[in-house]
Amino acid sequence: MKNGLLICLLAALLIACASPMAPGGAPTSTYNEPAAPTARAAMRTPVPRSGPTVTTQPSRGGQGAEPELLAARVPRAQPGSKAQVSSLADGLNGFAFELYRAAVRGKDDNLVYSPYSIGMAFSMVYAGARGRTEAQMRDVLGFLPQEEHHPAANGLERHLAALGSNASPPGEAQGEAFQLKNANAVWGQRGFPFLDAYLRTLAGQYGTGVRPIDFQSDPEGGRKLVNDWVADQTEDRIRDIVPPGVIKPQTRLVLANAIYFKAAWLFPFEKDRTKDGAFTMLDGSRVAVPMMTQDI
Repeated sequence: MKNGLLICLLAALLIACASPMAPGGAPTSTYNEPAAPTARAAMRTPVPRSGPTVTTQPSRGGQGAEPELLAARVPRAQPGSKAQVSSLADGLNGFAFELYRAAVRGKDDNLVYSPYSIGMAFSMVYAGARGRTEAQMRDVLGFLPQEEHHPAANGLERHLAALGSNASPPGEAQGEAFQLKNANAVWGQRGFPFLDAYLRTLAGQYGTGVRPIDFQSDPEGGRKLVNDWVADQTEDRIRDIVPPGVIKPQTRLVLANAIYFKAAWLFPFEKDRTKDGAFTMLDGSRVAVPMMTQDI
């Protein structure tokens, strides 16, 4: 944080893996509910396997090249109504407070998280969920029914994007522009049959296709692609969001949401007024740190 600027960088990541082979050799999918939701939740989630499918094709130039976006030609769908967007926002707010209570219960750690990022990442999973998994996600995360939820998520994302593209707010200092970037991305195992309807929902409502890469033969290469995308979307401020060993040969789908926010303070702090002050640690000890102060 600089005296005249506030920078916020948040990202959420979800990883779906194939479960062991079922009798007869057919892959199965199950959902394991995590003990407490986190931005890096590792989960197994069902992908409906009936209806038309689209099989990913290798991108030109191999895995090191920019992967092809499936369903990239699908136009962005119309956003949901104001009432739907408001209802989804209320649901995400409820989830945010429940998650906060669960995350801080019995702990004294500092906590920074983005319920919106977690909600958007899970929304892209929700589009492929049915039955019990769909009902549990809707109840826990405050989601709307499928036919309303994704247009509402589309509208909420567009609303936030418009905030970043509007004229800079009063109090902008030092020529720094107000920036708010929100991006979604999905990576899928090359050759895995994804439903056409699922791909169209991702493209039309979330502005992303499935980027085909080979987790099975090169999980470390897949990890690098995901980390590079997150770093690029956050101006290289968030690096290595996926630590080694998280993406495995069984990984079939990785979904991510990243937010970059940068703006000037309405009342900028004067640099020459920054002085060392006493800061009390959780263990009761005190350390001297530079502190910004001002009178308004």
